[in-house]
Amino acid sequence: ISDGYVIPTIPDVLSTYGINEVLKLVERFDMDWEKTTPCLGMVATKVKQTALHTSTLRNLLSLLHHRFYQGKEHGI
Repeated sequence: ISDGYVIPTIPDVLSTYGINEVLKLVERFDMDWEKTTPCLGMVATKVKQTALHTSTLRNLLSLLHHRFYQGKEHGI
């Protein structure tokens, strides 16, 4: 069993659609196994200099920040 995981994604709407589901599945797995497996981050692949990719990357950073760093002293 892994000590952590990274989620690869293309920064477009369709490719990022399942990220919350992945996070929820890992949380359920952790509850079943009484373990904590931290998400170590996301890796954006096939990034292009477009408004869509830029906007999606900002949204992903916001998702990570609110989900994992809210109320903690860590930064992005």
